[in-house]
Amino acid sequence: MKKSIRILIPVILLAFFIAVMTTGAILKKPMGEKDDLIHYIELMEEEILNQNWKEASDHLSDAKKAWKKVVRRIQFSAERDEINELHKTLDRTSGFIKAKDKGGAMAELAEAQNIWTELGK
Repeated sequence: MKKSIRILIPVILLAFFIAVMTTGAILKKPMGEKDDLIHYIELMEEEILNQNWKEASDHLSDAKKAWKKVVRRIQFSAERDEINELHKTLDRTSGFIKAKDKGGAMAELAEAQNIWTELGK
């Protein structure tokens, strides 16, 4: 009995850790309206193309809030570099929106979408 417990506990722990570390693709999906990062990025793209900078800035704030919710779920299953890079991309987008630079903002949003696609694979 003791021998089986000594074997069973590490096996269960390993299975749990493997499950946590491989669920990034599932956990990054939106679980509500307020954490749909890709939706906010698409809204930002529309507003930037129409040069509605105030609305784009509002959507960026919503995207940052959504990112904070998502990053809590995926922090153990995604690479830290990818998480930091997406955070930096959103910050750079903020600068481009303030400067009203359509090309720069669109490039950063395309980069954010690319990072999001690769996140948790």
